[in-house]
Amino acid sequence: MRSIRTFILLTLLGLTNVSIGQQEFLNELGTEKAESFRKLIDSYQRFLSLNYPNASSLGEQTRSFMMQMVNGEKPLNYDSLDAINVISSLEQSGLRKEIYLYNEEEYEGNYELREFLSEVEADEIDESIAFDNREIIVNDSLKKKWDAIFQERFEQLSPEQKKIEEELEKRRKERKIWGSTPTPKGLFHYTLLKTDTSFYAYCLIRSMDNSPAITPALTELSNDELELWNIQIIFMIDYYLRDILFRYRRHMKPATNKR
Repeated sequence: MRSIRTFILLTLLGLTNVSIGQQEFLNELGTEKAESFRKLIDSYQRFLSLNYPNASSLGEQTRSFMMQMVNGEKPLNYDSLDAINVISSLEQSGLRKEIYLYNEEEYEGNYELREFLSEVEADEIDESIAFDNREIIVNDSLKKKWDAIFQERFEQLSPEQKKIEEELEKRRKERKIWGSTPTPKGLFHYTLLKTDTSFYAYCLIRSMDNSPAITPALTELSNDELELWNIQIIFMIDYYLRDILFRYRRHMKPATNKR
């Protein structure tokens, strides 16, 4: 299994050698969803300009964004109104649900991805990991044992440590409530693969409820390479969009979605 994951990562990094136009992807989405995706692109680029006004190019802004996440140097700045408008547009077009699902949200679509499988042989992929990673079987007796250990550890903490632990637990619960998970067989993955099958590795990673990691190989890309569509989509979807969904969707009124 480790070899498969390594292959996936290497394939993902190899995407930098592929040229794909955003327009082809947008054409496949359809008019309304494409318009909301364009708004997301514009919002993401404004976010980069807001945080890195002195950067001379999109690639330089992307590098600064990437390294700030890696190093945790300072909090990022967000335009809350812009973010809320983008989320609202994605909701109204139905595209948000094709990219991310909220906690316990149902999804009626089922876009089959395997028809685009080319570089990875079907028998090399563990489907329980690639497409159905939502059920985790936990031994009940083992869970109770660990719960008891954690409770005992908590009782041994100082009042200050308990306060910190309680705050961390509060944040974990908040993320569970307001977090989101990639839509495994949604239109987003399907359209990416329809326009370029080399996106299969990226879609496979997201189908496992993971975000592509910021690896040393990614940080070593040139600024020009960081501007490529295949790289930009990682930062826009898996870091920017996921973050604004977590931060701002709770402040929005329920919208009427198309699906």
